[in-house]
Amino acid sequence: ANSFKGIEKSMAIGGAIGVVTTAGIMYASGKNPLTRNPLAAKGGISTVDDLIAAGTKMSKIKGATQLSVKGNIDDIFNSLSKGRELIKPNQIKLPNGTLITKYPSSTTGVPTLQINQGGKLFKIRIE
Repeated sequence: ANSFKGIEKSMAIGGAIGVVTTAGIMYASGKNPLTRNPLAAKGGISTVDDLIAAGTKMSKIKGATQLSVKGNIDDIFNSLSKGRELIKPNQIKLPNGTLITKYPSSTTGVPTLQINQGGKLFKIRIE
């Protein structure tokens, strides 16, 4: 008899429990489980990490991670822009080289922030 019968399901469930537990511990300690950076203070988005952590994943798009965030695009962009280098009226550059661009989606018109972190792209739809 095979004593390993059904082990795949047990391992998958155990792995899922481990991931959820780790994410819960990270949030409880005030850190983004994806980046391990501090979460935003209650009531606001003040960093790119805050914005990404606040996002809900949407369908995949070519070359970027697409997220949805509830809020006002101007408030979020202005919060991220404080003390930053303005490249164009709707684009800022952070000290680490990250570019943030504000624009309406070309297909839906939804207000969007594009985050370019050294070639890693995020398109954040603001609803």
